[in-house]
Amino acid sequence: MDRSRIESHIKPLLGRRRVDSLKLGDIEGAQADIAAGKTSKPRIGSRGGATTGGEGVAARTISALHAIFEHAVRLGRIEFNPAKGVREPSGAACERRLSRAEIERLGKTLSTAAEDGENHTSLAAIRFLLLTGFRRRGSA
Repeated sequence: MDRSRIESHIKPLLGRRRVDSLKLGDIEGAQADIAAGKTSKPRIGSRGGATTGGEGVAARTISALHAIFEHAVRLGRIEFNPAKGVREPSGAACERRLSRAEIERLGKTLSTAAEDGENHTSLAAIRFLLLTGFRRRGSA
């Protein structure tokens, strides 16, 4: 997936630039361009589909770029990570809730997983998230 992000988004937007010339604004600009779909195109090959944009794609692509630069800093290849401090796009708040039928199906799946000997801590964590309405962002 990272290779695809590099080929589809990073190279077209930043590929001809020297790393030491990149600034935080350049990285955030690339992120905005990816989110806006400026690097979207039909995908060629056996999988079909298309290379898309969007905030999620932009966030994952810039996260991969940040990790690549951090690795280069650790190896002493570059002095600083130009992607350090990049802000994630805020995105729209998700208002989706599980329906009663979905909750029932999840409960049955958790029960079956417990009977099959799955990790009880993981199952308890899923139940906790479901019962408390805890969300990563925003309120329940």
